[in-house]
Amino acid sequence: MYRFGPTHNRKRNNNSRFCVTFVTIMALRFVALLLMATLQGGHCDNCSYNSLVKNALNLSESNEMYMKVRPVNNWRNCSVVYVDMTLYTIVYLDMYKQSMISYLWVKMDWINELISWNSTDYCNINKVLVPSDNFWLPDLYIYELTEQNSPSRVNYVEVQNDGKCSLSVPLRSVSSCDLKLYKFPFDDQSCNLSFGPYLYPVTEVTMLPFSDSKTVTEKSNNRYSGKGDWDFISVKVTNTSYDWNGAYYSRIYYEISIKRSPIAYVMNLILPAGLLLVLDLCSMCMKASFDERLGFKITIISGFVVLLLILNDILPDSDAMPALGYFFCASLSIMVVSSVGSIMILHVLSQCSSHSDVPPWIKTWILKYLAYILCFKKKFHTEDIASFVPADNEYKTEKISDECPIRSEKTQTTAKHALEVKMLKKFLIEILKIRKELLISKKANENKSDWSSVVQVLDRLLLILYITAMSVTFIGTAITWAT
Repeated sequence: MYRFGPTHNRKRNNNSRFCVTFVTIMALRFVALLLMATLQGGHCDNCSYNSLVKNALNLSESNEMYMKVRPVNNWRNCSVVYVDMTLYTIVYLDMYKQSMISYLWVKMDWINELISWNSTDYCNINKVLVPSDNFWLPDLYIYELTEQNSPSRVNYVEVQNDGKCSLSVPLRSVSSCDLKLYKFPFDDQSCNLSFGPYLYPVTEVTMLPFSDSKTVTEKSNNRYSGKGDWDFISVKVTNTSYDWNGAYYSRIYYEISIKRSPIAYVMNLILPAGLLLVLDLCSMCMKASFDERLGFKITIISGFVVLLLILNDILPDSDAMPALGYFFCASLSIMVVSSVGSIMILHVLSQCSSHSDVPPWIKTWILKYLAYILCFKKKFHTEDIASFVPADNEYKTEKISDECPIRSEKTQTTAKHALEVKMLKKFLIEILKIRKELLISKKANENKSDWSSVVQVLDRLLLILYITAMSVTFIGTAITWAT
């Protein structure tokens, strides 16, 4: 039988104390875990957006504090609204109504001084999206609008814990645009969109651009989606204020610069017009018959008139006619004048069949001087033809003398010799008649040749004038488009 000494009892007491201490620590840990679980369970509702909206924001449709008045703690405080705009596309630019239909992305940022919360109290929620009907919104107005904007389906405002509010909405804008159509279809247009508050003066609401011109141009260029008829160039942003009845209102101007794509108008209007002008120029080289030339030119003029009617349907009614309109009108006038010139030349050519003489002044001024100016190498006959045409009384004398017998007081010829003389006389008369006909025919041929020479000179003059007028028209129109 063993007996326990003092040492054994001391060890036993130490083990008992250790067990008590261990149990106490585990109990404290368990109680701490329960307390933490209780505390976390008590704040579980604050991790939802509903708790944030109900408790921190206290938003509801009946809460007029956020909806009716400008959200400032002191009415002297000015609400600063930052506006940012991005051009998405230009749907249509109406030249008749002088309006532009475009799609925009507009964003506004401002501070609501009546809203704030501690994000740590709501599981680090630092922003929330709430319906825009429950908030005061800046009265953003586009002053160039000609039609009411369609309501946006994006009607939510992003609210941050420091009171910063952001509203981003897409807009379909139908705005007025002063179009300069003088260089149509190689024209560049600039349309202004001015944003600003409609009710609040600058002392209450000040609108400032969020981005500069370079940033807005880059964002719009990256997102621009056009149909091919207009190419985006740039957006210029300026900020100013204007006076209205003694109160100043802030305004942000966005000047949108675009360039027309002219390929459709070149293929449908300018190129066909140029081809018709080339055909009309080639018709000036038709020498076979002026009747055929005149009919061909009239056909070309009819086709050109059709193009002019198409251009009239495209262009709007305005005081300043585009350069293309001047080009078409000038070309049509030149074609009509050339047709009138062809009619006059045809009338001159008809003089050849009448066998009339060319007047001396025509020979002098046209066949001599004008032919020299136009560099004709052919020498035209400019002097009157000196020809002898026997008169009728000569033939009468011959006939009378033929009837009288040839008698001589000194000599007597035989009847045979008298017959030979009589035959020679008759031959002489016939030869003189033939000579007269030849001279008359030669005179008529030379008159016809002179009239033909006049026609050649006038035709070349008309061709040179035609080419000169068309060249001036082309060069003037090209310079107008280039500058």
